[in-house]
Amino acid sequence: MKQTILFFFLLIISLTAQTNRDSLNYYYGKSVTAYRQKDYAGFLSGAQKAIKFDPQNFSIQYNLACANALNNNGDEALKILNKLLDNGIGLVFSAESDGDFNGIKETKEFQEFLEKIKKAKTPIVNSTTAFIVNEKDLIPEGIAYDPVEKCFYLSSLYKYKILKISADGKVTEFKKEREDGLVPTLGMRVDVKRRVLWVVSSNGTPRENLPADILGTTGVFKYDLNSGKLVKKYMLPKNEGHFLNDLTVAPNGDAYITDSDNPLVYVIKSDKDELEKFVELPGETYPNGIDITPDGTKLFVAAFNTLSIDIKTKSIAHIKRPDGLILSADGLYFYKNTLIAVQNMYYNRITRFILNDKLDEVIDYEILEAHNPVFNIPTTGAIAGDEFYFIANSQLRNFDAEGKIFPMEKLEDVKILKLGL
Repeated sequence: MKQTILFFFLLIISLTAQTNRDSLNYYYGKSVTAYRQKDYAGFLSGAQKAIKFDPQNFSIQYNLACANALNNNGDEALKILNKLLDNGIGLVFSAESDGDFNGIKETKEFQEFLEKIKKAKTPIVNSTTAFIVNEKDLIPEGIAYDPVEKCFYLSSLYKYKILKISADGKVTEFKKEREDGLVPTLGMRVDVKRRVLWVVSSNGTPRENLPADILGTTGVFKYDLNSGKLVKKYMLPKNEGHFLNDLTVAPNGDAYITDSDNPLVYVIKSDKDELEKFVELPGETYPNGIDITPDGTKLFVAAFNTLSIDIKTKSIAHIKRPDGLILSADGLYFYKNTLIAVQNMYYNRITRFILNDKLDEVIDYEILEAHNPVFNIPTTGAIAGDEFYFIANSQLRNFDAEGKIFPMEKLEDVKILKLGL
C-alpha cells in the first residue's frame, strides 16, 4: 500500500470518523492499523470486510490486492490489479514499485501486468502551451477567465496571492501576498455580468511561511474587477474544521461553494449577501469541484461519485455511470451537456463525460489528455469560448512533512495548457 494512499485515507477517516463498529470506516481503519503493525492477515481481513460496504471503492480494491499478495494469494492479487487496470484505475498507485508485491514480482503474470501498465501510461497529448509563469514556488491551484478583458486569474497555495495574466501573456499581481488577509488561494470564478472575482482562500495544512494560528482559516473573498478592491469577506469559524475549496456562480449572481472537510455546499445569495449552508452531503467524501448549468437549475459537485443537486428542491442524486468508471475530479466544468473533469487522483487525465438529455447519466466519455510528460498534479481549469485552459503542473506535493517547500532547483515554472473542445 503506497504511503500517499495510506496518508490520504487516514485523513479521510479522521474527517468522517464513525463510532459504528459495523461500518466501512471502522473496518478500513482496522485494516490500516493491521498493515502498519505488519499483521498482514488482519490487513486482509479488514480489507475484505471494508469492501463489502463499498464494492466500487477502488482504493480499497487496491489495498485488497496488496493484502492478498502479502498473504501469498498471488493469483487473487493479480486478478484485482488487472481489473483495476482494465478500468483505467491503478496507474497512480505505481504498483510496479510497491513493495507489497515483491513476493510476486518475478512471476510471468506480474511481468505481463507491468507491460499492460506501460502501455496504459502512453501519453495522450492534444494540448498546446497557453502561458508559462516564471514563478516556480507559486504552487497554483485555481484559475479563472474573464471574457471581457480576455485575461486569466491564477491562485497560489504557497504565495497567498492572486496573479493576473493578460491576453498577451503579461503577468501582474492582482493581489499581493496576504493582501486583505488572504491565506492559500484556491478556486476562483469571474461573475462577468457583475464584474466580480470570487476567490476561495483556505489554510488547512501547516506551512513554513504562515503563523500556526492561521491554520483553519477559511472563507470567500469578493473583489470588484473594475477597481480591484475587496468588496467583502465571508469567513467561517476556524475551530469548526471547515475547508472551503471551490466555487461556481449562478446566472443570478448566487455563489455556491464546496466545503471539503464537512462535507456540504454553501451559498452566498446575491440578495442576502451572507455565507450560509445550502445542502449537506451525507455519506460523501471530500467534495471539491463544482459547476452549474447555464440556466442555473442544476449544480454538479465532484466527490467520489459526482453528484447533481436541484437548485430549487435541493434534492441530491448520484450521476449514473458505467461500471468501473470514476467521475471524481478536482476541477469540474459543465460544457454543452458534458462535464469536463480534471482527474488527478485515480487517473492522470482530463476527461469529457457526455451526459444524457436529463443530465443524470454518463452515456459515454472521451479522454482529452492523459499522462502528459509535463503533468505534475493538474488541478483546475477554465473554459474560454471553445477552449479549455488548465493548470498542468501545480506541484501540490512539493512540500515536506513540515510544510516546507522543496528547493527551487526541484521546482518548475508554472505551465498553463489549452485544449480545443
